[in-house]
Amino acid sequence: MRTLSLAKIWGRVILVGLSLLWGCGPQQHVEDTRRAVGSPSPAIFLQPMRESEPNPLNWVDAAQEEVYPDLDPTWKHPSYLADSDPRTLRLQFWMDALYQLLYEQTPTAFERDGWTLPKPRIRIMEEPSLNAFSSSRSVCYRSSLHLEGVTATNVSNARVLLLSPRGSLGVYRRDQSHCIDRTDQPVPAALVAAYIRTNIQPTHCSFREEAGTLIFGADCRLGGSTPDAQPEIIQLESVSPWITLTTGVITHFESEAATLLTLTHELAHYFSAHGALFKPRVQYFYRQNEDNLKRPRPEPAPELAALGESLLKLPAFRTQEISGQHYHSEMFSYFRTALPRLIEPACQGADSPCFVACKDLITLGREPSFQKHLERFPQAQLKDQALLQYQQYETFFARCSEAITVSDQTPGALGTVPSETVRLIYWKSSRDDTTEGKPFSVAVEAMSQKLFAEAAERDIPMRKALDERLGYYTTEEEADMFALQGLAMLGIDPAIGRSYWLEFMRQSQEQDSALSFAYDRCKAVYDADPRWSVGGVAVPIPIGSFADPHHSKCFRLYKTDQRLEALDFPLGPDLQAKAERVGGPWQSLWPR
Repeated sequence: MRTLSLAKIWGRVILVGLSLLWGCGPQQHVEDTRRAVGSPSPAIFLQPMRESEPNPLNWVDAAQEEVYPDLDPTWKHPSYLADSDPRTLRLQFWMDALYQLLYEQTPTAFERDGWTLPKPRIRIMEEPSLNAFSSSRSVCYRSSLHLEGVTATNVSNARVLLLSPRGSLGVYRRDQSHCIDRTDQPVPAALVAAYIRTNIQPTHCSFREEAGTLIFGADCRLGGSTPDAQPEIIQLESVSPWITLTTGVITHFESEAATLLTLTHELAHYFSAHGALFKPRVQYFYRQNEDNLKRPRPEPAPELAALGESLLKLPAFRTQEISGQHYHSEMFSYFRTALPRLIEPACQGADSPCFVACKDLITLGREPSFQKHLERFPQAQLKDQALLQYQQYETFFARCSEAITVSDQTPGALGTVPSETVRLIYWKSSRDDTTEGKPFSVAVEAMSQKLFAEAAERDIPMRKALDERLGYYTTEEEADMFALQGLAMLGIDPAIGRSYWLEFMRQSQEQDSALSFAYDRCKAVYDADPRWSVGGVAVPIPIGSFADPHHSKCFRLYKTDQRLEALDFPLGPDLQAKAERVGGPWQSLWPR
C-alpha cells in the first residue's frame, strides 16, 4: 500500500463523529498447576526476563500488609474480595498456570542459588473504575558498601544509601527512609552491583565490586542529610508479587479471555520486573516497518532518536481538544479565575450594561453540575452532559466578553474590567489588546489564538513522527506484546486482543484529534479494505502523547493487529475445563 502524510490524511478522512497499570500471603487452595497444565506449551519467542540469570533484588517477597496499606489513601480505603472467594481463586488459577508454563520452559530464569522467583498473587479491589496494576516498593537491603571520598570510617546500619540515575548518592537516617525492611540477611555486593548495572545505569558515578564490597567512586555526587558515615543499607525499588484488578475492569468485558488479557499484561510487568527499572534506560525509538513488525522486540532506529527526544520534551500533561471548538481548551482554566474576579463584579447588577449578555454565563458558572463535570478539564476528556455544558460555556462566554469593556481604572465602572487584572489573568495577550475602551473579547481572542499557534508549533514534530513512522518502544508496549503470548500459552486465542481494544475505545469515548484517533475514526480505518487505510492508502496511526508510555488506544489496537498478522502464536493446552473446576462457568462468577 502507498502511504499518506498526516496533512493529506487530515484532508481526506471524514470524521464519523485502559490505562493498564501494573507478596506473598497465605497460600490458597488451588489445584496443583503441574497437573492442571498438562502437556508443555509452545516455545516462547519473547522471554519474560531480560537476563539469563535472574537477580533476586528485582523482586521482593512481600506480604499483603507490606503492600496494600500504601494504596489505601489513593483509593479511599477500598475493600477487596476475600482470598478464598471463588472469583479470586479463579484468577489465581490462571496466574499459577502461566507461572508454571514459563517455569517449565526456562527454569534458569526463575531460580538462582537457592532463590526462586515468588509466585505472583492476585487481589480484586471492589472498585468500579477500570484499573489493573502491579505494585513495586522501596526495599532496604544490607550489603557491604563503601563510599570513596567519605572521610568517616564508621560503618552504620542507621544510614541508608540512595542512588539516582544521574549519579547522585544520598545518605539518610533510617527514620527518614520509608522502605520494606529486608536487612535481616546481608545480600552479596555482586547482586547489588548487577542490579545497578541493569536497572539504574547511573551516569557520572562509577562503581565496582572488590573483595565482596561494592565501592562507589569519588566522582559520585554525594548529598543527603547525613553524608558523614559509611552506610551498610541500600534502598532499591523491587517488584512485589501482588497484582491488583478492580471489579470494574473485570466486569467491563463479557468474556473471561478479555479479563485474562488484562491479567497477562500485568504479569508481563511482574515477570520482567518493570517496576525495578529506570524506564528511560530500556525504552527506545524505532521505525514501524514490516521488518520490525515481525520481531518480538523491534530494532532501534538511532537516526530517529533526536526526533523522538524532542517529542519527550513536550509537556507531559495533555490538553484535550474539542471538535468544533472556538477557544483553545486551555482557556477554560483561566475562565475559572476570570468569572469571580472580572465577569461577576462587572455584570452582576441589573443596571450593568453587560448584565443581560452575561447572565447565562454567570448562572452556568455557578451551577454545581457544571463545576463537577468540568472539574478536571482541560486534562480530562469530556462527553455527554459535560460536553454539552462546555459548548454552552463557549457560546455564553463569546457573547458576554463582547459586552464587557476594558478600563484603565481600578475598580472600573459597571460593565468594565480593569486592564491590569485582564493582563494578569490573560497573560499571553499584549498590552495593545487590553487598552482603554477595547472589548474584553479582544484580549480573550488574542490569548486563545496564541495558544492555538503554540499548539500547532508543538504539533510539527508530532506530524513529522507520523510521516517517519516513528515508534516508541516502552515497557507498556512490551507488556501488550507479552500479553498476547501469555494468552496463547494458556490455550486462549490471542485474537481477542482486537475486540478488546475496540471495546475499550468505544466505552472511553475519547476526543478525536489529528494526533490521537478516537473510536469512530479508528474503527473506520480498521474496517477498511485493506485494513488501516483510507481509499486504499495506508494511514499512519498516531501514538498520542510520547510522554505517556501506554500510547493511545487506537495505536495499541494497531500494534496488536499488526503483531497478530506478522507472528505465529501457537496455542498451548486448553485449560478452560480445569479452570472451571474453580468456581464454575465465568458467567456464574460474574453475572451481568
